[in-house]
Amino acid sequence: MQELTTYQLFCKIRGETSIEPVGSTYADEHKIIAQSETHELASYLIEEVANVAQTKGNEYSIEKARNYAIKWLKDIRNYIDEIIEENDTDENSN
Repeated sequence: MQELTTYQLFCKIRGETSIEPVGSTYADEHKIIAQSETHELASYLIEEVANVAQTKGNEYSIEKARNYAIKWLKDIRNYIDEIIEENDTDENSN
């Protein structure tokens, strides 16, 4: 039996549907539903990481987890900011 990564397992549960639109109304309606499910899962996971980032305590393991969570959130924020800026630039050039 093949071992699945967490991402592969989620994709199977989601029906192995890519969320990238293809320009077909029928197909893209299904992709929008899959995208919505993906957003919901991402929101839950980000909230979990944010809770770790807000954990109080001076113990080494707590500080390590908190710092790791904060670094990841900053990296994701920078990535998201780049995507939004790129999209804003594309819209302004039209």
